[in-house]
Amino acid sequence: MSGKRRAWMKYIWECSVKDTWGLTLAELIVTFALTSILMVSAAFVFTGSLRMHYRMKSASTAMIVSDLLLDRISGEIASAAVSENDGYCFQLEQEADVSSGRGEGSTWIAFSSRNGSSAMIYSGKPNTENETEGELVIKYFNLAADHGNEFGSGSLNRTIPEITWKFDSNVYMGCKIKKLTFSRPDPIGHPNVIRIDLTLENMLSGFEYSTYCYAENYNYKEQDFMVEICCPTW
Repeated sequence: MSGKRRAWMKYIWECSVKDTWGLTLAELIVTFALTSILMVSAAFVFTGSLRMHYRMKSASTAMIVSDLLLDRISGEIASAAVSENDGYCFQLEQEADVSSGRGEGSTWIAFSSRNGSSAMIYSGKPNTENETEGELVIKYFNLAADHGNEFGSGSLNRTIPEITWKFDSNVYMGCKIKKLTFSRPDPIGHPNVIRIDLTLENMLSGFEYSTYCYAENYNYKEQDFMVEICCPTW
């Protein structure tokens, strides 16, 4: 009996193994379908996480660069002096007076620096010597007799040689200035306050970051402070 029993158990075992050997076509289709669903879901999660990571990294970089640029610009504006020859503190484009609803601000600001020389701040223009498009440019001009003004109708004097100041390109960490404007938020109540609007664009991700700040001039004197509005000729 024991021999017949062992033979019977062996037969059952062999049949069960043969019945479960391999997978049917239906089982393969279901397996591949479930695997595809899981892979697509994982890809969506991974892509979303990666996109969020690059967005946060771009925003963090833009904040660092914008703080550096705005600190430099606001420092120059805060220490600007009233020109002894012209009697002005700042010059802006006509549409810079945003309080009247005209335009979005001036693309440049001209002023008399702390040492008395004329200066100008703007975003670099393409195909211009000593300038890089999308980077901050500060030009200082030596004092000279009035030979005309290439920036407007005012009497902002300049002569050659000039000094062009700018940050090293590595400072921008892959960003560039897309928009830089200057305006007067309250010409009547606070004529010595200039608003600076800045938009940066990350060249790799295309992420844009916009911010602004206010710069108050410390040399303000009501009797001799004046913001001249002029139109550029270039």
